[in-house]
Amino acid sequence: MKNAILIITTLIATFSAQAQRDTALKSNWELGMNLSQLISTVAGNKPTNIVDMPYTFILKYRTKNPNGAFRIGGSSTIFHKEDNSGGQTFRVTDERAYSPMLGFEWRRNLGNRFVVYGGVDARYISKEEQTVSTDFVIGGTNTIKGTYNGWGGGPMYGIMWNLNKHISLFTEGYLAGNWIRHHRTETFVG
Repeated sequence: MKNAILIITTLIATFSAQAQRDTALKSNWELGMNLSQLISTVAGNKPTNIVDMPYTFILKYRTKNPNGAFRIGGSSTIFHKEDNSGGQTFRVTDERAYSPMLGFEWRRNLGNRFVVYGGVDARYISKEEQTVSTDFVIGGTNTIKGTYNGWGGGPMYGIMWNLNKHISLFTEGYLAGNWIRHHRTETFVG
């Protein structure tokens, strides 16, 4: 009889500990990744400008009010290309860019696991690029360096479909105004 009470007590304690652990796992945090940018980059495409670059990762924290969430995200890119144009010119291009983002969104549940949301984002933009061209015919090297730094922000909108309580598919767009300072230098040694 003592063994039966001990087994029942152990099972009850185990189930209540499991229930508390499951409750503790419920989080207000959401992590998202823009797969379309990843697929596009692997295919060899790159944004024409850092301003056009969507966010690669986004982390959201839902507020106590279930209709709001703080957003933090960002994207970065590293690009390297070497080009030999017909044996006369050799060109090497390097680009490095990053753009962190901070914002807030408001949500509205449409039912059938669909949610629409809108909000505002602010972002910082930084890009450095360098192109070195060597001309073997005239024997000179041309170096072009550029830096872009600035701030931007504006409204954003999106729609989300919850596959289950852990996985959601979403897409979003934004309309951003940006202030960017561009500095460019060009040197020729020959």
